[in-house]
Amino acid sequence: MAISAVQAVSFTADASSANVSVNPTAANALIVGGSCYTGALAGSAFTVTRTGDTYTTDTEGGTTSGINRNYTGIASAPNVAGGAATLSCTAVNASAVDGWAVEVSGLPTSSIRDATSPAVAIGAGTTTTANSLTNVTADAIFFNQIANDTSANPATLTEPGTYTTVVGGTTMKRTNGAADQVCALGFRIVSATGAETPAWTTTTGNWSSGIAVYKAAAGGATIPPGLGPVVGEQLSTSSALAAMMR
Repeated sequence: MAISAVQAVSFTADASSANVSVNPTAANALIVGGSCYTGALAGSAFTVTRTGDTYTTDTEGGTTSGINRNYTGIASAPNVAGGAATLSCTAVNASAVDGWAVEVSGLPTSSIRDATSPAVAIGAGTTTTANSLTNVTADAIFFNQIANDTSANPATLTEPGTYTTVVGGTTMKRTNGAADQVCALGFRIVSATGAETPAWTTTTGNWSSGIAVYKAAAGGATIPPGLGPVVGEQLSTSSALAAMMR
């Protein structure tokens, strides 16, 4: 089976945990990217739970200096339970959480990670660049979770040309106290091995960038560009997993 991003849903809350109902096909995988605003030192646990699934946090980290602090993580679960059930994304010490859950088909039913993720990259400025990650399996899907906190309003965030922003090409944005948080989850399906260091352009501020990669099931292949489903287009017509944007 070819790798395909089937559908996605976004979620947000002015709290340390955000919840959303997801309704995937049984045995597919769910990849969850989340970012949080934190007034305390960024350096807390990023966890995802959903009844019937087993999630691992594949990468997490964030900025630890300045007034504009954020934390970013990516978690995954193979062979998920089918049917509607509440998914919860929690970042300890956070005062606001934004995130996305993406259903992916064509991955194994266990051990879906292709390579170990590097540490989350952090920095400041107008370009966010993830630490480099190379896939071992030719057919794979990369995910890149981005967060940026800045006193600028409105904040902006633009994906690299090779990545697709989850949920209709729209980033989340909130104003929380003196800080604006803008964040997004992007993905890229590949059919050859190679190093990925996705770079987004953004408003000057403190940013964090996490990257993870997942492999195709044995005998699977990626769908050639232009033939597979597009997450943003599906969301625009799907009532089952309508995006709740803010």
